[in-house]
Amino acid sequence: MIQPVNIDYDGSANACRMHDVMLELIVSLSEDENFNTLVDGKVYKCSSSNIRRLSLQSSCVENDVMQDLMNKCSHIRSLSFFRENKETPHLPKFRYLRVLIFEDCDSLGNQHIKYLRFFCQLKFLRINSEGITELPDKIGDLKNLQTLNIHGSKIGKLPAAIGHLQNLLYLHVNSDVELPDEVGDLQALQVLSDAFSYNSIKFVEELRRLTKLRSIKQKDLWVLGGLPSLLKLELHLLYGPDERLIISSQLFQCLKKFKLKYELGGGLSMVCEKEAMPKLQMLHLRFKAMETKSNTGFELRLEHLSSLRHLSVTVDCDDATRRRVEAAEATIRNTVRIHPRCPTLEIKRKWESDMVKDEDEDEMERRECTIEEEEVQHQDP
Repeated sequence: MIQPVNIDYDGSANACRMHDVMLELIVSLSEDENFNTLVDGKVYKCSSSNIRRLSLQSSCVENDVMQDLMNKCSHIRSLSFFRENKETPHLPKFRYLRVLIFEDCDSLGNQHIKYLRFFCQLKFLRINSEGITELPDKIGDLKNLQTLNIHGSKIGKLPAAIGHLQNLLYLHVNSDVELPDEVGDLQALQVLSDAFSYNSIKFVEELRRLTKLRSIKQKDLWVLGGLPSLLKLELHLLYGPDERLIISSQLFQCLKKFKLKYELGGGLSMVCEKEAMPKLQMLHLRFKAMETKSNTGFELRLEHLSSLRHLSVTVDCDDATRRRVEAAEATIRNTVRIHPRCPTLEIKRKWESDMVKDEDEDEMERRECTIEEEEVQHQDP
């Protein structure tokens, strides 16, 4: 009835899949016990005169229904908006809020976010609505905020006042959100996702101050290697390295899960030196198999990863020959075969239908050679 999914390196589940019958039972019990009030339609069920948690999941809540809700929400702790609604409650009234969620409410604009300064007890804030494009500087007054998730919004820049959130544990942003150097002041921060956009090298250096950071998605590998508490790292690159990628010794001493992905380029040459990533248990790689001018081949030396238990590799087959893809997979299998711990292996192919036939590639190369020869002859006097 309830199944864990997306199992992590430590056996914990990142999410659960629930049967519809179980979901209906949970919703019914939560309403009977006044644990949560769900509004999904023009009417709602609530026998209590004091609502603690309210979830608005309807786009057609009438004014009288909304007014009745507001009369029962003087001490509300959690407020969630799912979908747009023509009637929006007056947010400054909810001074005891601890959880605030905007999900797919594109009609809600920045005029609603300006009231954040009133929620001094707020611990969880999620904004997944394209109508919201900025955060007020007063967000720095939310001293109790532990989670800030703006993934899915149109917010393009975080204010410098973000550095005042000394209890912030989790920060999730879009990959194009500009991050200020003051992120380095978030001494309690444990998770930082999609930190791809910033203006200075100082920002990367500031990350070294985040001694409690356990999980990060970032693009500057070597600076991050010295973070003392980093457990999870997702590295997304636009271009693959043109030369051998070497993970030096003494880097990532606590890392347990590492994801490396790049979109362009071809081949993969990765070497882990002795004593590098000594606690790494799960390694996920994704790379393009196509041949490029850099002529990067396939080299994967992981024998010094003494704690490795699972290797997952996705081979992007787009514009690669079958011979090239099979060579990559052979290298991966040989890497696992000679590894002293014999980790489990999972290989996936992506865009397999877009592979180039070997004979087609040979013909393309012959044509290119012919064109080059003709150009040389034409240039000669």
